[in-house]
Amino acid sequence: MSKSRNKLQLVLLYLAGYGYFFLLILGILGLFAFSIYLILSNNRMGTKIFKLAIPSFVILVALLRGLFSAFAVKIPAPEGIDIKKEEFPELYNLAEEIRTRLKCPNIHYIKLDLCFNAYIAEIPTCGILGIFKRYLVIGIPMMLALSKDELRAVIGHELGHLSRAHVKKNVKILRVEDVWRKAAEELKKSGRDRNRLFRAFLIRYIPALNDALLSLRRQNEYEADKASEFVTDSATAAEALVKFPLYDSYLRNVFWDRINALEEAEENPPQMIFHLMEKFLEEPFPEEPAKNILSQVLKIKSLPCWTHPSTGERLSNLGARHEFPKHRKTSALRDILGDRTDAVLSKANLLWISEVSETWNNIYKSCEKSRQRLKELEEKKKHTGALSPEEEIELALLLEKVEGTERALEAVKALYDAKPDDLYVAYHLGRLMLECGDPEGQDILHEVMETEVQLIPYCCNVLYRYHRSEGSIEEARKYYYYATEFMKTNEDIKNERDTVQITQAYLPHDLDMKTVENLRNKLLEKGYVKRAYIAIKEDKSSGQFPVYIILVKTKAALREITNIRTHELAADELIP
Repeated sequence: MSKSRNKLQLVLLYLAGYGYFFLLILGILGLFAFSIYLILSNNRMGTKIFKLAIPSFVILVALLRGLFSAFAVKIPAPEGIDIKKEEFPELYNLAEEIRTRLKCPNIHYIKLDLCFNAYIAEIPTCGILGIFKRYLVIGIPMMLALSKDELRAVIGHELGHLSRAHVKKNVKILRVEDVWRKAAEELKKSGRDRNRLFRAFLIRYIPALNDALLSLRRQNEYEADKASEFVTDSATAAEALVKFPLYDSYLRNVFWDRINALEEAEENPPQMIFHLMEKFLEEPFPEEPAKNILSQVLKIKSLPCWTHPSTGERLSNLGARHEFPKHRKTSALRDILGDRTDAVLSKANLLWISEVSETWNNIYKSCEKSRQRLKELEEKKKHTGALSPEEEIELALLLEKVEGTERALEAVKALYDAKPDDLYVAYHLGRLMLECGDPEGQDILHEVMETEVQLIPYCCNVLYRYHRSEGSIEEARKYYYYATEFMKTNEDIKNERDTVQITQAYLPHDLDMKTVENLRNKLLEKGYVKRAYIAIKEDKSSGQFPVYIILVKTKAALREITNIRTHELAADELIP
C-alpha cells in the first residue's frame, strides 16, 4: 500500500473512531432528551422510552470515563542519566547541528540509558493543549560501539522522526485506540461489554487501526533513514544500520553471556561493568562469525506485525551498497565527551548495579545451594557406591551448573551407556553435545522427538538455540515455529499455557535489556501505565518456550494481567 493511501486510511479510521464514539454519546443523550420531552408533554410513551433508556446510561458513563481518562493520562519522562547542556555542550551542539539541518523542533533534554538503542520521546506537559517536552535518549552501549559519524547518522534518524512529526501522529492515533480500550474496560466492569452496538464496532475497528498504523510506522522508518543519509552520507547511514544488529548481537551473545556466568561464582556484580564493556568493544568483532551473522540478518524479511522493516529492506531503500563495517578507532562516547567519559560511565555503572543487584544475589545464593547439594551427592556416592537413577541425573545437572558443560557431558554419557532407552537422559545427552559443539547431538534429539511428543518443545528449543549460535537463522526459525505449532495443537500443553492464576508460581524473566526496553516503550505509548512487571509462568509441560506474563498497574488503580504468548512476542521482537 502506498504511503498516501495508508495515511488516508488512517485519517478515515481516526475520524471514524471519534465519530462513532460521539455518535453513541449523542444518541444516548438524545434518547434521554426525547423521553423527557415526551414525559413533560404528558405522553405515555415517554415513561416507557425512559425506562428502556436507563440501561444505556451505564454505557454513556463508561464512554465518558474512557474519554476523560485517556486524555488525562500523564506520561512519565524517560529514565536514564541526565546530560546537562552546561556540563556536556559537545553532545548538545551535535544534536543542535543535526536539528537545524533537518528543521525540526527543539530538543529540551538529552539522556543516556543502558540499552543498545536510541529514540525520541515527546512528553505532553499540558494535557490536550499540545505542549511537549522533547527528549533524545541514547544508549551508552551503542555510543561505545559506534563512531561519532555513525552516531550522527543514528541521531539524524531519530530527529528525522521528529522533523516529520511521526511521534505526535502516532500518539494521536494511539489515543483514539486508548479511548475505546478504556471505554471497553469500564463496560467490562459493569457487565455491559457485550453490547452489540459497541462490540461489533470494536472487534473490527481496533485490528484495522493497528494494521494501518503498523504499515505507516514501517514507512516512517524509511523516511527517517533518508534523514540519516541527509545529515551524513549513504555509506555512513548504511554502516550504522548494519552495525546496529551486529553489535547488539555481539554484546548479548558474548559480552553479557560472560558477565552472566559470573553470577554463579561471585556474590556481587562487577562494579565497573561499562568500563569492561568499553574495553571489550576496543577489540574488533571477529570477522568470520560477524560475516556469518550479517548474511543471515540481511536475508530476513519483515513480518506484518513488525514496527520496523528488516535491515536488508532498509538498506535497499537507501540504495546503499552493503560492505562489511569497519571497526571504529575511537568510540562516539570518548570522541564527544572526552575526559568526562569516565564520569558518565561511573554513573552508568551505579545505575546498572542498582537494577541487577537483587537478582544477581539471588542467583549466587541459588548456586551456593547447588554446590552444597553436589557435595552431598558426591559424598553419598563415595560412601554407598551408587545413587538412585533420579540422583544420578541430578548429579549430572549439578555438575553442569557448577563445573561446566564438558564435565556434565562425561557424566551423562556414562548414564546413557547404562540406560540408552531413558529418553530424559537421551535429551540431556543431545543437548550437552550441541552445547559442546558436537552436531551429532541433533540426531539424538530427533530420535527423542520421534519417540516422545511431550519432549518436542524442549528439543526444539535446544535445536533453535544451537542453530542461532551457528548463525543459521532460517534453520533456527523452522524449529521455533515447529514447536509453537505443536503447542497450539497439543491440548494438555495448550490448556496449561492458556491458564493464568495469581496463585501460580512465577520465575524471573530471561529477556535481554533491549527487548525489555522495547516492551517498556510500547507500554509507555499507551499512556495509562504507572508500573509494569514481567515474569515467566512456571510451565511444566513447555517451560523451554516460556509464557511471559506482564502485570500492569495503571494510573486508574486498575490491575490486569496480560498473557503474552511466546510466539506472539517473539514474532515481533525476539526473532531478529
